[in-house]
Parts: sequence; C-alpha cells; structure tokens
Amino acid sequence: MERSRPRDRTAALRPFLLAVVASLPSLSPGICIGYSAIAIPQIQANDSLWLDSEQISWFTSIFAISAPFGCLISWPLLDLTGRKTTLLLINLPNLVGWLLIATMCQSSSPVPLLYAGRALTGISIGMSSIPTTIYLMEVISPHSPYLRGLIGTWSSIFLSIGVCIVYVLGAIFHWVTIAYIALLFPIVSCCAVAFFLPESPEWLLSKGRLGDSEWAMKKLRLTPTSQPPGLTDIGESCRMIHSPDQDCSTRTEMTVGHTSTCARPPWKANFLDFLKPETYKPLIILNIFFFFQQSTGVYIVIAYLVNIVEGLHINILDPYNVTMLCGIIQLITNVTVSLLLPKLGLRLICLSSGTGMAASMLLLALLTVEYNGLPVRFDLLPFIAFLFFNFAAAAGFLTLPWLLVGEIFLPSVKCAAGGITTCVAYILCFLALKYFPYFTRDFEEDWANVCFYFSAMSAVATLFLYYLLPETQGRTLEQISENFK
Repeated sequence: MERSRPRDRTAALRPFLLAVVASLPSLSPGICIGYSAIAIPQIQANDSLWLDSEQISWFTSIFAISAPFGCLISWPLLDLTGRKTTLLLINLPNLVGWLLIATMCQSSSPVPLLYAGRALTGISIGMSSIPTTIYLMEVISPHSPYLRGLIGTWSSIFLSIGVCIVYVLGAIFHWVTIAYIALLFPIVSCCAVAFFLPESPEWLLSKGRLGDSEWAMKKLRLTPTSQPPGLTDIGESCRMIHSPDQDCSTRTEMTVGHTSTCARPPWKANFLDFLKPETYKPLIILNIFFFFQQSTGVYIVIAYLVNIVEGLHINILDPYNVTMLCGIIQLITNVTVSLLLPKLGLRLICLSSGTGMAASMLLLALLTVEYNGLPVRFDLLPFIAFLFFNFAAAAGFLTLPWLLVGEIFLPSVKCAAGGITTCVAYILCFLALKYFPYFTRDFEEDWANVCFYFSAMSAVATLFLYYLLPETQGRTLEQISENFK
C-alpha cells in the first residue's frame, strides 16, 4: 500500500507535467508580444539605434501581420508531420527571429533585420495558437477531467507568462540583451518537447503506425482504465481505419478521443455550410468580439505599456515597475479565471470584464482631465484605476475570445471558420498597434480623450455581448447552435 501511494501521486501529476511541457512553445511568443512595451522607451531615449515614429509603429505591429501565416502553416504541419514535430517547429522561427534582433546592431542595415526578426517571431505566435490544444486534447486522460476542461486556456496562460517575463526583464536589462536572453526559451522548449513528449497516439494511429502508437501509449502510461475512449482495442481500431472492405464514404475512423467520418477532410468545409445561420451568426459575432478586443485597447496597452504609463503621468512608481506589476496581475488573473471558468461561465466573466474596463477607463479619463486643469492630484487613484483595467482586460477580453474559437463552431466548419476568425483577429491586432501612435497624435496626445474612447468602446462591447453572446460552459455544441438558428 505504501508503494502504491507514490505511484498514485506520480500518475496524478503526470497530466499536469505533460501540459506544462506541451505549452512551453508558447512562452517565447508571449515574450514577443510584450517586447515592444519595454523596447520602445529605451529606443526613444537616445539609443544607439534611432527609429522614427513610423518605424516604431512597424516594429510594434509587424508580428501581428505575420501571425496569420503561422496559422496557415501549422494546420498542414499538424497533419503531415505530427503533433510533436509541429510543437518542435514552432521554436525554429522564434530562434531565428530573436537571433536577428539580438545581432542586428552589428549590421550596416539594422532596421530591416529588426523587422525580419519581429516578423519571424510573429509567425511563431500564429503557429503556437493550435498545436498545444490539439495535442493535449488527444493525450490527456479522460480521468483528468479538470485538466481537460482547462486545455483551451493553457496556451493563453503560457503566453501571459512570457509577457510577464519580458516585463520583468525590461526593468533590469537593455532591450538588445533581452533578445539574447530570449534565445534561451525556444532552445529549452525544443529540448523539453523532444525528450519528454511522445507523438500523439491518435495521429500515429490515423497514419496506420500501430506499433508506434502502442509505444507512445506506453510512454504516456495510458493504462487500460485511463486510455481515451475509442482506443480500448488499438489493433481493432487500426484495422477499422485501413480495412479495404469498407468504402470511404461510409467508413468511420476510430481515433483517440473521438470518432469522425472520412468522407471529407476536417479542414475542407463545404461553402454551403457557411450559409447556415448556426455557422455565419457565430462567425460574425466572434469577429465583432475580436474587433472590440482591439478597439478597447487590450493589446494596445500590452504593446505600448510603458509609454501609456508615462502619458497618463502615473508617477507613484517607476514606469517599468508599473509594467512589471501589470504583467504579474495579468498572469495571476489568467490562471484564476481558468480555474473559475467552469463554475462562473464564460458569459458572466465576459460581461464583468467589459464593465470593469469601461469603469476603470472612465475613471482614468476623469482623473486625467483633472490633472490637466489642476497642478496637484492624488497619484494613487489613477494607479489603481490603471491596474484594475489590466485586471479586467485579462479576466475576459484578452483570452476568452480565443477560447470561443474552439467552442462556438460546428465540427463541419470548425477548422475553416476558426482559421478565418484567427486571421481576422491578427489583422485587427496589426491595424490597432500600427495606427495607435497616429490615433494619439490626432487627439494631440490628450490622454483623457484616449481613455474616454476606450471606455466608450468597452461599454458598447459589453452591451453587444449582453444581447448576442450565448453561454457555452456546461452546454453541448447542439445546445449552443440552437441559439443561432
């Protein structure tokens, strides 16, 4: 009995460790997202590399316009090379991108290398959006239902860890030194995935590699009582897939965790499916949600955080310390919301997030107007309001739209609709980050008007979600689809 206890503890801990290793490729993309926030102020402060406002806007935003290419690359890689290989390949553009950024000052043309490095790290962001979730869905045991319920949030949590890491490093090191440090993360991720993760048994089985699939199951230590449904007899499953006596139009594939017909590949959606209200309505709603995600300033604050803190005259702490504190708040909030999501529901969290963002930005706007008219004010109130905005944004608008991509679409169009939505989301992110400097210039750097705008958009977004966003937690896909018919 005493010997069985350590084994039980190891078995309980194994799915968690598996999820951590599979999520490591998302760390470096998180560093990329937050990198501009700490680099721009140093570049503007008489750095050896001088960039004008147009070049800074490209430096900040170019990762977002290259991210859709990463999404397009990851889907065929997942099918052709496997889940594990795709997780490994995510690190390649990261490694090359950070190397270009770290060494660009040694070149006679540093700016093109800087852009190229940011674009490559952006490709890795797009590539990291899908593989971790798919891998964990296929290998985590049904006897770990709590972890399975959090699978959709693992990538977002590790992206937040990456953002938090770069904010902390920004308070200590020069921005070029941070690029050298960032090189370590894809290397560590690559080694961890290579040594500790086996290939997905489901993918191996779908390719007819019976022996490799059995070996992967042993490596994962999926016991007969804990292995996913559909794989209780792996040999029989493989024979069903590849039986020459069955016609492809009627044969089903018995795979780890789910059953799917082979009449049409999962990434090929029929155009007629998009004419159904249960397809085009959630597609429109979710893309508008992503529009509000950008127009409320969620990603703008992450990418321009130090500059915004300085513009709002939040002087209670050094701007880099405020940035570091915001990163920690975002991380803690993401983890907490992931744990509470099954209990509170996605709809309540989204509405609370939008309300909190609107209220905090309105308070910031009023305090900034007062500051412009009076010589003295309390620094604590805008500091608290700004931290609360970061908390409210991280609780809902930052991560939950991405979670909805995997929950709101029918299986027949999930890949196509999810791909369209992801590409639109990154394009909107690019536009928001690229033109934010011009947006503040149009307001003549009147930060009160900027905050009023973000507050108004947050309020409109909350009303939009109140009337049109259905609850998804605890409901089947059929029940969700009924809301759109």
